[in-house]
Amino acid sequence: MTGKMEYLVGSQAELAPVWKQWGVAVQGSPDSREVGHSAFVYGITGVQKTLALYPSNFKPEWVAHDTPLLANTG
Repeated sequence: MTGKMEYLVGSQAELAPVWKQWGVAVQGSPDSREVGHSAFVYGITGVQKTLALYPSNFKPEWVAHDTPLLANTG
């Protein structure tokens, strides 16, 4: 997905506050570059309000339905 998605990269100390704020559960080991984490997709509006939370098995129709609401910046 390189070039198609943006990733948040940093040390555990740098990322821990972000994980906590967004409710991300993380599993990993200090000697591994890969970590397992919860896989929610957040629907965030143009004014940075979380409007929707989609599970990892979400259907594209759900996002399509919510797109007008997410685009509303009011």
